[in-house]
Amino acid sequence: MAEGGGDPGRPSRISDLPGLLRLAVEAGSEEDAAPGPQGPLPMSIERRQWLQEALSVSMSSAQDDVQLMKQALDILRAGPGGHSEAHPGPPPPPPEPDAEAPEDLPEVTTRLINALDALLDVTDNIDNAQDFCKLGGMALVVQRYLDADCAELRWRAAELVATCAQNAPRVQEAALELGALPRLLRRADADADTRVRVKALLAVSCLVREQPLGRRALAQGDGFSVLLRAMQDPGERPRAKAAFLLHSLLMAGTENHEELCAMGMVQQLVALLHAPHEPFHEHVLGALFSLVSGHGAALRESRAAELRLRETLLERIGLLEGSEQHLEALEFCRTLLQLTEAPGEEVAMDR
Repeated sequence: MAEGGGDPGRPSRISDLPGLLRLAVEAGSEEDAAPGPQGPLPMSIERRQWLQEALSVSMSSAQDDVQLMKQALDILRAGPGGHSEAHPGPPPPPPEPDAEAPEDLPEVTTRLINALDALLDVTDNIDNAQDFCKLGGMALVVQRYLDADCAELRWRAAELVATCAQNAPRVQEAALELGALPRLLRRADADADTRVRVKALLAVSCLVREQPLGRRALAQGDGFSVLLRAMQDPGERPRAKAAFLLHSLLMAGTENHEELCAMGMVQQLVALLHAPHEPFHEHVLGALFSLVSGHGAALRESRAAELRLRETLLERIGLLEGSEQHLEALEFCRTLLQLTEAPGEEVAMDR
């Protein structure tokens, strides 16, 4: 959660242990900055009081967050027509109105949406995300709400998985063990709602980009085929999410290059570039470069005359040249052109 705002004389909320430690160090550093004749001066009464109040505020906020998560999870466990367990305190406050949310949803669905939104507000903090898993929240969201009938619930559930999992290896592992990835891939591949497909791709990205277990699960679950189809999605945002993720995965390592080459990824990426230029083509070009520069067979395939890659790259260079907005795409085009015009380079790669 963001720090700052409010009364500058009062301590802001510190949302995790590193923040508390940083606060203590800063407080001590300020006192040490003006040493007396006998060494550093003791912490002033005012500074000590301020630090104690900050610690108290932080601990209280953490307890409030846990209480809010328990209340929200009770509502989600009850589901339509159920009864939640009683936890002291008021229910989660309703979020700001969502301009994209339908106004004619049943009251019970609105209550579930509010609970998911409340969880989204607090789980961007890694400590809260881990507590969310310990409370059974990840299992509940993965097993019930990723496949909910209402799209408003499905996309929020997918975003909640993404929010909890980003940069949190333990949460990523927990979500993978619960089978989140196959469900998210199905949603990214075939959900009728564009927002669900976008959020599902976001969650897939958060589970696999910096997670070796996730990358292996993606490959084993035919996830690269899902990404390829998503790059042909009628929606611009799913195309961009899928291309960015594929580019990131190919930059991270070469362990999947053989499989991707065998499934015809080179031809598929080049075919995407034959269409009029779109912003997500930068990542398509980057993915193609990562694939052919790290795998001799892929490079040989890219030089096949029937793909017309050289002509496509020359046309794209002519289109993008002089545009500061497309500098990276232009660089990928030029580098790919050099690679595909250098016979013999693949021999060195295969050794």
